[in-house]
Amino acid sequence: MPVIIPTSWREILLYLALATGAIFACTAVYNILFHPLHTFPGPKSHAISRIPYTYHWIRGDLVRHVAVLHREYGDVVRLAPGELSFGDPQAWNDIMGGGSKDLKKWAGIFGVPKFMPTHVQNTTDKSRHRMLRKAMRPGFSDASLRAQEHVVSSHIDEFIQKLREKRGTIVNMEVWYRFIVFDIIGDLVFGESFGCAKGSEFHPWIREICETAAVMSYLMAINMYPILSDVLNFLIDSLAKSGFAAQKKILEPILERRIKYGMDRLDLVAPLIAKMDEWKWTIDDLIPHAIVMV
Repeated sequence: MPVIIPTSWREILLYLALATGAIFACTAVYNILFHPLHTFPGPKSHAISRIPYTYHWIRGDLVRHVAVLHREYGDVVRLAPGELSFGDPQAWNDIMGGGSKDLKKWAGIFGVPKFMPTHVQNTTDKSRHRMLRKAMRPGFSDASLRAQEHVVSSHIDEFIQKLREKRGTIVNMEVWYRFIVFDIIGDLVFGESFGCAKGSEFHPWIREICETAAVMSYLMAINMYPILSDVLNFLIDSLAKSGFAAQKKILEPILERRIKYGMDRLDLVAPLIAKMDEWKWTIDDLIPHAIVMV
């Protein structure tokens, strides 16, 4: 039997395209007819590929899209070839409750971004996540939040006063909402406000967060595709690390001042500061957790 060997780039690309198409077709048939989840209801397009899921993730309307699917298909919907969504609240207790199998976190979501140090949100290590969550719990307790009520109130008062000063002018409330939210969370995490409302402009670090939010959405979407994710992370590793180093340069002096305050103030970062000696943490270890809180 003769063997056809491609002799030009055009032929090579043609064979690659045919091979890719064949692989996609075979995968689609498997996902629809033979995959362990093939009996669950949901759109065929979602069963064939994760692309529709990724599309809505990037658009930012995934939650609304899932709600529509639940209204159409019921309490259980197949969102992607290997993913189900449960609309019944009891599912949380059945799947994640005590006594259930210890489910491994999916790196497609929780391992993002790979170039950043691990923190409570992106670590896929269950024991580390449990340790961090336990340590951070006091900062989110009812007593701790009540103790910070005056902090929140003072920022809201300043926010309202600033809006009164702008009476009769056009105000972008979406921007001002961000001002007050970041000022409050900055005070609760770092012990000092970012001063957005006071200066009527974003703090440099907050501006960077707002500008990179969409980029992070794309990175998380790409991370759902392992091979593509590995290639991308390799390509942007040095660039991303330099970006993180710039954030670190801004946050280091802020956190150093917060550490000097000690434990007199029971804010969100206080429980982690209390553990720094025990865990032999430096300020570099604390920064990623402070970032994710904000």
